[in-house]
Amino acid sequence: MYHSQFPIFLLLVVVGGGQAQTSVWTYTCLNEKHCQRVAVADLPGGGGVPLDVCKLNCNKAHGSLFPLPTGQVTLGPNTTPFYPGYVTLSGYDAYPIAVRELFRAAAGIFTGHLNKMRPPGGENPIYWNRVDIRATASDNSTSMLTLGTDESYTLALTVSADGKTVTADISAVTFFGARHGLETLSQLIAYDEDLDVLQIVNTANIVDKPVYLYRGLGLDTSRNFFSLDSIKKVIDGLSYNKMNIFHWLISNSQSFPMEVAGRPQFTAYGAYSKNKIYSLANMREIVAYAKPRGVKIVPEFNGPSHAGFGWEWGPSAGMGNLVVCLNADPWYDYCLEPPCGQLNIVNNYVYELLGEIYTSMLGIFDNDLFHMGGDEVHMNCYNTTKEITDWMAENGTSTDMDGFVSLLGSFTSKAHDKLVAASSNKDITGILWTSELTHREYISQYLDPTKYAIQIWTETFHADTPAMINDGYRVIFSNYDALYLDCGLSAWVGTGHTWCSPYKEWQLIYDHSPHFIYANATNSTAADEALADGRLLGGEAVLWVEQADDQAYESRLWPRGAALGERLWSDPMTGWADAEHRMVTNRGRMVARGIRADQMQPEYCSMYQNKCYGPPPPGK
Repeated sequence: MYHSQFPIFLLLVVVGGGQAQTSVWTYTCLNEKHCQRVAVADLPGGGGVPLDVCKLNCNKAHGSLFPLPTGQVTLGPNTTPFYPGYVTLSGYDAYPIAVRELFRAAAGIFTGHLNKMRPPGGENPIYWNRVDIRATASDNSTSMLTLGTDESYTLALTVSADGKTVTADISAVTFFGARHGLETLSQLIAYDEDLDVLQIVNTANIVDKPVYLYRGLGLDTSRNFFSLDSIKKVIDGLSYNKMNIFHWLISNSQSFPMEVAGRPQFTAYGAYSKNKIYSLANMREIVAYAKPRGVKIVPEFNGPSHAGFGWEWGPSAGMGNLVVCLNADPWYDYCLEPPCGQLNIVNNYVYELLGEIYTSMLGIFDNDLFHMGGDEVHMNCYNTTKEITDWMAENGTSTDMDGFVSLLGSFTSKAHDKLVAASSNKDITGILWTSELTHREYISQYLDPTKYAIQIWTETFHADTPAMINDGYRVIFSNYDALYLDCGLSAWVGTGHTWCSPYKEWQLIYDHSPHFIYANATNSTAADEALADGRLLGGEAVLWVEQADDQAYESRLWPRGAALGERLWSDPMTGWADAEHRMVTNRGRMVARGIRADQMQPEYCSMYQNKCYGPPPPGK
């Protein structure tokens, strides 16, 4: 690997007192697989390059691309130096305005990455080379990302005969595929600290598309409030890893921070403060920010559990008790964490208000997917609420598990009817967490698989999973024993560890394949068929924020979220060990772009990529 046409100059490092010192180190590609630090003196004929440039195409199979492309990857051996100001993007100016503006926004994001890598400054005329990018979409009318959107793309890089122009051709069906192509292209560019320029791999061919339709990350912003800037940084991280779903868990029993059109009581009673509210304009801003980054916002409004503060104004409005067990003591008798609170599901005003909430939210968010929650309903709360038990007695409903599940099933059906009525899309899918209602003895009785998708948060090999699969439900895997990112901390309601300890390391997350789980519950052929027809939707990692806020979330999410990103985009047959070098490089790229991702290993390991391995397990 070498810089095309131009000699290699030694890096000058400024040390204390302003004295310049020549670096004694450079990097070479070892066995077309690893970048190795070597002494410049050991390469009298030259040939070394800076580390980041070396990693661009040292590994001929995939370079440092992340996530791993699923189709053909051919990377040439040479790079061309250039400055960010000599990059042009075209191909989309005649498209309808909605799609054209998405392309323009994505182009701005791309050039922003280049300017971060090499800020404007002095230039050497011998590196005034051009990079011309043409990005096109054959379907130039699609501006909404759905689970049916084609996200595939191809990327071809060629260099002119005189070496002065690199042409990048990104072809896709939709904007969203083209955006992924731009992300891949950005990963074929690195800063050359020796020459103070950018270097781009100047010949390449890549064919790529995702394996799973749903590649998500969920963030709870109600237990602790998150600023818009923090939410945007989460979306940035998703886009860098080609993850397409931001599941926004926007309210809970602790707070109701979401403005509802025409109902200021919810935030007046439920927000932590007037400065901790997501206004209608704020939520529109997040949706608009996410779209050109290839990210869909799936909002969750949970019920009937996880509802508390924000609902207590019912009696003063003549609506009766809208919520029960609010802030009940001792909390552990009525809910799974304080404060308690569940919707009063025998109060008809609750359903009227749910309709208003859904209408308000669907005026902002897409109308094809909506998360309805449904988990962790505490039966003792309802069983000790006279209004509930009186209603059950009057209607001949038993107060055992069967009776309460029937009550929960009735609530879910009525809530879904309100959701459909609020949506312009009558085929809107409601997503539900696994719960008592999804147990194998109840699920087919109460939940229509054409109306609901199930997000499975129970353990990986739970006994109910085969029943959901065999009954034809669309499934999203978020198993807590692999994909809950808050696990492994100290308890916050006493001593010891959190309930889902231990910590979920990136290696565990990387190897957590939805296809494998599905096949374990059925067989490999059934998993292939479910992946092809959309019943096996994908997966999602979740960060619950009892112990996180604006100051402590990025290192919880990243780089572990990126590990899931590759699993869901590529689902490679190989495991975490084959991805480790690219994971480390990708983490560094995210940090350079402003994401405060957790460190993975000493920097030494990047300099000596084949050295940081432990002994093999016994018997290997």
